[in-house]
Amino acid sequence: MKLTIRKAKPGEAGPVLDILHQAFREYVGVLDPPSAVFRETFKTIEAAIAAQGILLCLANDYPIGCAFCEPKSDHLYIGRFGVLPEYRHYGAGSKMLEAAECAALDHGFSVTRLTVRFGLDDLKSYYEFHGYEFVRQLSHEGYSGPTYVELEKDLRRGESLFSYGTLQDSDVQISTFGRTLAGDADSASGFRLTQLAFDSSPVGYYFNAEKTGSDADRIVGTRFRIGLEELLRSDDYEADADYERRLVRLDSGASAWIYSHVSR
Repeated sequence: MKLTIRKAKPGEAGPVLDILHQAFREYVGVLDPPSAVFRETFKTIEAAIAAQGILLCLANDYPIGCAFCEPKSDHLYIGRFGVLPEYRHYGAGSKMLEAAECAALDHGFSVTRLTVRFGLDDLKSYYEFHGYEFVRQLSHEGYSGPTYVELEKDLRRGESLFSYGTLQDSDVQISTFGRTLAGDADSASGFRLTQLAFDSSPVGYYFNAEKTGSDADRIVGTRFRIGLEELLRSDDYEADADYERRLVRLDSGASAWIYSHVSR
């Protein structure tokens, strides 16, 4: 499945509205107050599209997810974040968050923020896994107690990348990032190191982190801290091996990106 992210275009209010309704349907009767998503109309969506404030995620050119990006005074706010239920767990959410964070940098912001309703602990944990941290509790109008939390990510802190191969080499780092990287030894349980034959590789193969899910398997490597733009350069470097970048929990407890081959 090929996932791409782009800005929604005029005339695409229908797909965006459909994504929102399907993605938020599970919260009907659960959230108090009810989600304002269901007050969105074609007119309000088209206005947001005209302001270039909606990102659209497509799977093989079919719209499956969206995120609203609203510049504030000192940060970019990410709202109306949703993926069609049947397309979850394929990395669409991670790609949209990353695209929104890139949009924040393009706007000159170093911080992104979003909100999560009370009771949606799994969703809150998902954002925390992606580097978001608690800011404050807030209340909807007319409610005496807090009803949601605000989370933020400081983009200046960068991203964690786990390397088990050539990106640990200083010469490769200089050619890819223009600098050498400082890292910490770490490991990834549930993966085993394999070799995949590739004609494009100078040695005829690439190393691969094959996911097994077994605690008996473990890959040893180095965890680096790099900027978001450097992470995209890393994607370009690894492109020949047909890797997919995924976010995993390392044995140190840190979350980090790891490259793993995708069978087509």
